[in-house]
Amino acid sequence: MPLPRSRCAPFFSHAARVNALRPSFGRSAHHPSSSSGRAPVSAEAVSAWAESVLEVPRHATDTVILSTALKLHATLPTRSGPIYTVPPPADGAPFQPGHHLVLFPPLAPEAQLNPDGTEPAFTPPLPWSRRMWAGGEMTWLPGNDLRIGDAVECESAIDTIEEKGWAQDRPKLFVWQRHTISNGKGVALIDRRAHVFQPPATEGEVERVKEKPNPDLPDPDFSISFTPTELTLFRFSALTFNAHKIHYDAAFARSEGHPGPLVHGPLTALLLLEAANFQLPPSGRIEHFRYRAVRPMAVEREITLLGSWRPGARGELTLWAQDWKGRVGMWGEAKVSGLH
Repeated sequence: MPLPRSRCAPFFSHAARVNALRPSFGRSAHHPSSSSGRAPVSAEAVSAWAESVLEVPRHATDTVILSTALKLHATLPTRSGPIYTVPPPADGAPFQPGHHLVLFPPLAPEAQLNPDGTEPAFTPPLPWSRRMWAGGEMTWLPGNDLRIGDAVECESAIDTIEEKGWAQDRPKLFVWQRHTISNGKGVALIDRRAHVFQPPATEGEVERVKEKPNPDLPDPDFSISFTPTELTLFRFSALTFNAHKIHYDAAFARSEGHPGPLVHGPLTALLLLEAANFQLPPSGRIEHFRYRAVRPMAVEREITLLGSWRPGARGELTLWAQDWKGRVGMWGEAKVSGLH
């Protein structure tokens, strides 16, 4: 089934997709940094790694079981409070937009995990040791909602690897994965997500990221606020089998330049979808969502989820999450139908 095209301009450059199977890192084999003190970055090593992982398919199976849905319900502030209190899910009920992020968890044994607790399946070679969730896009196919009780399958592959930041001596690799999720009726959802990999942080680098200006955003039509706690992060890590230390190990988070554990990127994206979904009538349906992480969001600090309907563009929403200082941590755009 052909996928609907996004009506919005892309957040990231996708030029690398044109020749994804033969990446060309257009610079010398090594790009050492005399000022940062980082280990040399080998373009040859990255290119060899990219050749070995691009478009290599992976297959996983799962079941949308009621107990998982109930655990997620108990974790999200938009489900069991403090923002809203809604009835708990039941067998056969739709699995709400974004809730699929708890399916198909990484299952690498502990001995195979990277030193930071992340799974090795799509990790570039050293020194690309610092990983963050960068953004993505989700497309729900009409007429085939995931439901609690469904047996589901996921076909995954890395379909793009992009390099950025070399001119500013801040090299980054954006690794895009494509997940095609199906149930007994066929494809239900396409989820493309990006992680950004960087060499170890240098002094002051994280602070410079936090000081970036906010993107230009409209006045909000709605907003809801909550404070993610360490328990929130613990439960979401458990649900997603996410062992990345940046979400629960305060000392490790500080070693990467942060004040403490960070809120999961997929949790923020899921909550933006929750905020949008609560604005829709019963007939409303989210068809497409694309989003970009701008800066880290800290635990035990208030987060506000905001949204604005686009003037003159029926069914298009701008969504963003900002921290207690008004700094945007993630923003995105959603296309919805069924508003008439």
